[in-house]
Order: sequence, then structure tokens, then C-alpha cells
Amino acid sequence: MKRTFFILILSTLFLSCASQTPLTVVKQEEPLKTVRFNALENFFDVCEKDFSKVNEVINRKNLVKNLTHLQLMNSGGSKYYLLERENISEMIKAVTKGLYSDIILINPAGTIIYTMTEQALFSKNATLGLPDSPYPLCFSKSIAGAIHVEDLTNYPRYSNNIDMYISSPVRKEGVITAVMIFKVSLERIEQLVNSKTRIIGKDGLYRIAEKRESALHPYPHFSRINSSCLNGMKKDSFRVESREYSCIPYQYRNLYWIIISER
Repeated sequence: MKRTFFILILSTLFLSCASQTPLTVVKQEEPLKTVRFNALENFFDVCEKDFSKVNEVINRKNLVKNLTHLQLMNSGGSKYYLLERENISEMIKAVTKGLYSDIILINPAGTIIYTMTEQALFSKNATLGLPDSPYPLCFSKSIAGAIHVEDLTNYPRYSNNIDMYISSPVRKEGVITAVMIFKVSLERIEQLVNSKTRIIGKDGLYRIAEKRESALHPYPHFSRINSSCLNGMKKDSFRVESREYSCIPYQYRNLYWIIISER
């Protein structure tokens, strides 16, 4: 009986100590791609979800048909926008707040029937009236059914504006009825990477640089990057004096980037 009682006391003391000892969890190292690109992948995932939410509002409120009709009534003006103010507000509220610098809706004929901020685009034809802009390619790719990305670009040309344009078809019962474009500023993309990360395109130009004014200018060590990395096949590394850099290909749909980080 004394032996049993002694064992019970020892067991109680052991459990008490164990409960007070913090549990150490060893975090496994995540794959490099997941660690490096998590923010970018989350960003594009949010964009696609926003497209789906906007698609639902547009269909439920018949916005393509109604805005096209109002635009024709006013001969290309925005006089009758107020008639659809509540429905437009619902569409804007359906997307992630603060993520996009503009939202553009284009009907099947290529006419821009809504812009959130750039009123000068309103009623212009995306395929004919804006030849040097990202809009013709966005429209042609998405009216054919693709989610398309126009890489960071300077538009209007010679301005200080550098933006990315992501377009998606708007579908109703399987039929493409319009094209929606999200415009994303360079500043917003910069927030997705850390201060030691650089992003370049396959053309050798910076997308994200240490200094914002270097965007769309040549990356000085582009010639050191292996062709297999440029072609999206595998990661690579190179040295510049005593510094070592890793470079990893990244792709989202038709967008191809090289992510460069100092080790």
C-alpha cells in the first residue's frame, strides 16, 4: 500500500513539472519558393478572388447592359452615372480596399463604360482609341477568355506612372460579356517584397529596384544570370565581388520575373 502511494506521488510530481515546461516546436524550413514568393502568390490569389466577386455584382445588377445604355444616351459622357451610383458602389466595395489604383470595365465592343479614377478614359475604345496603352492587349486577351497581366509599364509614356494591369473576362452563364481590368501601382507591388529583394524581367530591366527611380532601367548584373534561370527552368546564383545572390524564376500566368536576393 505504501509502495502504491509513493508511486502515485511521483506520478503527480512528474505531470506537474511537465505541464510547467514550455513545449518547444521545431519549425520545419519551408520550401524556398513558398518562403520567397508567398506574398506575391497571395496578392495574385486575392486579385482572382476579387474578379470573381466583381463578376457576381456585375451580373446581378446588369451593369454592362445598363452602363452601355447610359453611355450611349449621353453620347460618351458620364452625365447619367448617378443613375447607377449604388450599383457601382457595390461593385467597388466587392474588391479589396486600397489594392487597386483604378478599376476599368470594358463592354464587348471595346468601349470603356466605367473607370474608378481615370475619367479621361471613359467612352474611349480600348482597341482603337488607346493604341500605345496596355488596354488593347488586356482587352484582346481577356475577351478571348484569359486572365492576362501587362507587366509594370510606364503609361502614359514619359510620365512618372509605373503600373501593372491585370485583366479578366466577365462571364454570365458561360458567355463573356465584358472585360474587367485592375490597375496596380508600382508602390503597391514594392510592398510585397523585402528591402533586399530585386525583381527583373526577362528583358533585363528592373521591375523592383533599391531605388524606385531605377524601375524599368537595366539591371547591371543581368549577364551573370544563367539562361536556364531566365527560361524559368531552375534557380541560379552568382557572385559580385564578395556578395552572393540567388536568382529564382517566378511565373504567374503570362508574367515572367526573376527574383534576386542577396544571401
